[in-house]
Amino acid sequence: MQYFSFSLPVAALCLAILCAPHEVRASDPQELLDPLTIPKLQFHTGGVVQNKPQIFGVETPIAGPISPWLFTQWSVSEILSPDMLRENKAAVPDPRLGLPAYYFATSSKALSLSIYRDAGELVFELHKEGGELRGGGSDVFLSDEIRHPASLDEKIVYSADLKLSKANVRYASADARTTGEVLGQALSGFSFLATPPSGSFKMSVLLQISHSTSSPFKGPYLACQTDNEGRVFSIVYGQELPGSPLLPFVTDDGELHHLEFTLNDYLCDLVKHRLSCRDPSGSSRQLNFPDEALNFTNWHVQGIYIGFEVNDTDLRAGTSTPGKVGAIEMGMQIANPKLIHQNGQPYDSSSCHR
Repeated sequence: MQYFSFSLPVAALCLAILCAPHEVRASDPQELLDPLTIPKLQFHTGGVVQNKPQIFGVETPIAGPISPWLFTQWSVSEILSPDMLRENKAAVPDPRLGLPAYYFATSSKALSLSIYRDAGELVFELHKEGGELRGGGSDVFLSDEIRHPASLDEKIVYSADLKLSKANVRYASADARTTGEVLGQALSGFSFLATPPSGSFKMSVLLQISHSTSSPFKGPYLACQTDNEGRVFSIVYGQELPGSPLLPFVTDDGELHHLEFTLNDYLCDLVKHRLSCRDPSGSSRQLNFPDEALNFTNWHVQGIYIGFEVNDTDLRAGTSTPGKVGAIEMGMQIANPKLIHQNGQPYDSSSCHR
């Protein structure tokens, strides 16, 4: 899987009602995300500028304010740009929602974004046919920055309405399935940062919560890189905790499913691990999380991305089976993502210590 450590783009515009001053008591639950209620998304070019996703300088033809949310695309063979708004009748009607209000698609229609209206709410559908496996697969996400700083010593709950509108996979061989050469996986990802007052270390973590996968294998994913001094760490952590909701990897023509997760539980699981981290020379360093990393006051959530990764064409250097090794198609519908900071509800991290 391909991972990027970056700060998601700042909102270009916010509605007056959202930005109007209002009294917030210290004990009130606080929403950390921008509402996903504006159809005029920003579009990522597929590139990076100053360690951030590069955004197209042109807007979509959709009238109205610009959404703080970003349509993000990494390692795709065709880039979906904001001027690719098609007539909605060019889309394949959704079995439940019909034709979308807005439909963006590349010339081949291998990558598309559909925006539906559903009882006054917006449903965003990401769709991709095929993907290239290099360092990782092809990634398609909706992403947002956190609106308010929030540390993980208090409970933070993530919820969203999700479903797989397409989940089609075919393998040219048994190996293509077991090795991940053909793969589709839906997830929600979060960027965390730990910067303790002592300044003794800095840790950035990409936490990825799996929602569905075509892979027959389950279990955690852990990767770690560090600098030559062993003070700056970049960690990728993917996990399915016991009891967490999962979607079957099948096409679903029904309603979206409401999923809910406590983010603190995933950080708790992470810090129990001992990690082997690669430094720039390729040497391995062992990371045992220091005491300051076990203090969840030092951890803050910074951003979110929701979507999937797909690959069915192996373009890795040195692969024994280069080229197309199967076929994958995924569609994911997303609505109502929320990230609630439960002010005044401390999270007990004592069980997280080894």
